[in-house]
Amino acid sequence: MCKRASLVLSLAFAAMGLSMPAFAVLGGNEADIQSEALSMKMALRPAASSQLQVRVHEMRDATRGIRVRQYAGRSGKIFAVSWNGPVKPDLSALLGTYYDQYLASVKSK
Repeated sequence: MCKRASLVLSLAFAAMGLSMPAFAVLGGNEADIQSEALSMKMALRPAASSQLQVRVHEMRDATRGIRVRQYAGRSGKIFAVSWNGPVKPDLSALLGTYYDQYLASVKSK
C-alpha cells in the first residue's frame, strides 16, 4: 500500500507540470470525467470540495467493488488518482500516458 501511494504521489507531481490532451486521466481535465465513468461502466458521484480547493470525483463499480477517486485542482487538471477494491480498475484508462511509467515501476520491484 505504501509503495502504491508513493507511486501515485510521484505521478501526481509529474502531471502538474506537463500539458496533456483533454482526457479524464492523470494530467487530464475534470470536465471529461463523466464520459470516462460511462466508458468504464462506473457510477459517478458528485464532486466533494475541500478547504484546499481540491475537488474529489468518485466513481464506483458496485458489481466488482471498485472505487476510483480523481483529484482536480482549481484549474480543473487531474493531479492524482487513487483506487480501492478487490481488483484493479482499468489503469491504462486512468493513468493515460503515465501507464507505461507505472508498469515499469511495478516490474522493477
